[in-house]
Amino acid sequence: MPCTVFNLTICGVDELYELATQPVTHLISIWHQQANRDDYTAGVSALFPNAKILFLAFDDIEEGYDETDRPPNVDHIRDLLAFGKTFTDDSVVGIHCMAGISRSTATAIAILTDHLGPGSELDVAEHIKAIRPQASPNRLILRLVDEILERNNALVSATDATFGASGQTRNKGW
Repeated sequence: MPCTVFNLTICGVDELYELATQPVTHLISIWHQQANRDDYTAGVSALFPNAKILFLAFDDIEEGYDETDRPPNVDHIRDLLAFGKTFTDDSVVGIHCMAGISRSTATAIAILTDHLGPGSELDVAEHIKAIRPQASPNRLILRLVDEILERNNALVSATDATFGASGQTRNKGW
């Protein structure tokens, strides 16, 4: 099953200038809760003036969080899935988080499996590993997507089979 329904690049913040050299039509920009929203929205918007941009802010946490943390939640996942539904075969999509390892790769898996439908989870996880070998997708994001898309843990299982069990619970770099 082909895993590309649109042109996709995953990166970290330090790779945004390189991504900006591409004709990005859609960008998902994921930040942590301590980042200055005014600064990052202005900076990213200036780099991608012709792109439709979804800004999200949540911590890179999988479990063990408390009231001071802002983990990904159902509203974040619904927003990113709805934004992903606007992508077409001609879209040039960028997804970034701080390091391009966890939140962005889980988001890419979520959107691609939503586009490709049930049964695509393992192929998509393998595709993401091929294009972003350092990936360690956030399992909380994938658990929420599994629930919303009613995939019966297929995204988490495919991700664990492809990348190994996470073994991490929080802030994989930020």
